Order: sequence, then structure tokens, then C-alpha cells
Amino acid sequence: SRYFGCDEFFVVLSGTGVATLNDMEFSVRPGSVVVIARGDPHALRADASGPLEFVAVLAPAFNPSHYMPER
Repeated sequence: SRYFGCDEFFVVLSGTGVATLNDMEFSVRPGSVVVIARGDPHALRADASGPLEFVAVLAPAFNPSHYMPER
């Protein structure tokens, strides 16, 4: 997905997974912070070990009109 109106920060609280940012993949674990500039394509998914819990921080606040799902 992409958000054009804000920057995003994903803070991983528990679990492990993979963050994809601009077609590059990174492993994430508790304490990981993923920084996403506005407009950058990105995704976050849990790996096979179980659920992934994270907090998403958006600045400025999220506006649904700025969201563009990947096709």
C-alpha cells in the first residue's frame, strides 16, 4: 500500500515478520522500527511463527483520501 499524505512508523511490539519497503525486505522483531516516507510502497507481515503485533504512528494524522492500495 501507499499513503501520500503522511509519513509512517511501525513499532513492533511482539512476534517476528518481514517488512517490505520499496521492494526490499527486512526482518522485524520486538523493538524494530520501520520508517516509511510518504508515498513509499510498503507492507508488513507476520512470519510462520505466529502473530505480529505492532503500533502504527502516522504524521500528520491519517486521511483516507491519501491512501492508495497496491494493484
